[in-house]
Amino acid sequence: MADTGTWSTVRAADLVTTVTRDGSVLLYEFTLRPGATLAPGSYEFAGQYNHAPGGRDAGQDTYQATASAHSTQVEVFGNFYATH
Repeated sequence: MADTGTWSTVRAADLVTTVTRDGSVLLYEFTLRPGATLAPGSYEFAGQYNHAPGGRDAGQDTYQATASAHSTQVEVFGNFYATH
């Protein structure tokens, strides 16, 4: 498995994006640059990597996001298991 890129709907100039490999795990981090702010709304972040051709089990793929404003912090996290 190897990183094949990242993208976001946040302006690239406002982000620091890093990809770290730890064994068989890739960690994608998107961090706002100091002084950058986002207007209220929805934003997308994506990390892409290669894998064997065909279908694959995404059950070990997870996400976590933390946002803060003033003295309030919120966090979301989960995985990509099928919900059916």
